[in-house]
Amino acid sequence: AEGSVPEAAGAVRILPPRRDVAPHLFIVEVEARPPVRRVEFWVEGKKLMTRNAPPYRAEVDLGALPRRVEVRAIGYDARGRYVDADAFVVNERETPLEIRITRTVTPDGVAHFRVSLQNAKGRAIRSVAFYAGKRRLVEWKEPPYAIDIPAERLAGAEFVRASATDETGYEATDILFLAGDRYSDRVDVHLIELPLGVTDAAGNPITDLGQSEVHVFEEGKPQKISSFSLASNLPLSIGLVIDHSGSMKPRMAAAKEAAAEFLRSVIKGQDRAFVASFAFEPSKVAPFTSDIASLARQVEAIPEPSGGTSLHDAIITGLYRFRSIEGRKALVVLTDGEDTTSRIGYEELLTYVRAARVPIYFIAIGLGITDLSGRAKIHSLAAETGAAAFFVRGTGELKETYRRLEADLRTQYLVSYYAESVANDTKYRAVEVKVDRPDANVRSIRGYIP
Repeated sequence: AEGSVPEAAGAVRILPPRRDVAPHLFIVEVEARPPVRRVEFWVEGKKLMTRNAPPYRAEVDLGALPRRVEVRAIGYDARGRYVDADAFVVNERETPLEIRITRTVTPDGVAHFRVSLQNAKGRAIRSVAFYAGKRRLVEWKEPPYAIDIPAERLAGAEFVRASATDETGYEATDILFLAGDRYSDRVDVHLIELPLGVTDAAGNPITDLGQSEVHVFEEGKPQKISSFSLASNLPLSIGLVIDHSGSMKPRMAAAKEAAAEFLRSVIKGQDRAFVASFAFEPSKVAPFTSDIASLARQVEAIPEPSGGTSLHDAIITGLYRFRSIEGRKALVVLTDGEDTTSRIGYEELLTYVRAARVPIYFIAIGLGITDLSGRAKIHSLAAETGAAAFFVRGTGELKETYRRLEADLRTQYLVSYYAESVANDTKYRAVEVKVDRPDANVRSIRGYIP
């Protein structure tokens, strides 16, 4: 097979999608240069819409729960002739490097291939190679990564493959089968981070563990630990989500005061946080910041109490903010009641929680012993994520509860290992952590969805 680099390569470029509209919506915008006059948007191999004039923009609804999707944009000139294409993968956890091949076959029998890269870490790209079967056709040292090949010259080749390598040696690969554009299973390597709390029989934290004393099992199989750190040595990213539904009215002032004091105490050095609130609708999530004054203003800006309690929606909105955050992290949710008005059900929430892998701490204020359903769900979500639930009777206990929560965060470990998965792998994987200490109580994430 022979090919040539097209003159108009790079005329279509998908900008990083805006995902701040809602947890289930994102906006795809395309930057198009002449001679592009029309852009088609494709999602997961199906044509979504066509824009015949700028702005070239599409809104994609992922449903109640965000999911991994591939978006393609194909540009045509005024006569309807193919010019260029680009692809972008919306993924809950950004990998260091994503690579995708797009192919558009035009009526003149030419197959137009474009290799699109998502370089989340911003590392220098060492090379990008393109293969037909086992034969390497071209190796690029710089963009554009595009090649046009007469379709008949690909006869006998079952697939094309592209491979990109960055400056660290990390390699990303994509394979496109030429019969029907079907994709092979791509093996992706994911870093699995486990927050680990270990206490003795009296409930006191054990803070002198060594890596050799910790053992991680996934689906019963031992895993090789890649990193092991005491959490107090690592920066913390924390989200604080506060209920301001109507029932919180008599508690709101004290809740704000305790929250602000907690943030002043817990955010040190490189730590960062955001504040959000919820009632019938979750509020727009503020950005992460290390500035204590800014966080205090976020707390003060929480609206006056009113409306229902969309607890599930608020948790997902908060977790969504962590989708590309690595390292030590936690979502803290303060609420005084069970969910009453969410669009998302508990089982959907649990699925997303398992995929997000963020510890969720609850401060449940004023829930009586008769609130069995609400207490059970809160307990379950906290335990599933390796966190804890604190049930307090009134606002007078909030400051002490926040102090206990901070102590828990400061005495954890962060354990990491690498796991493999293939495209569209959504099977739950059980995780167990054991330590070589008698009578030790271990608390960590119970499992995850890739």
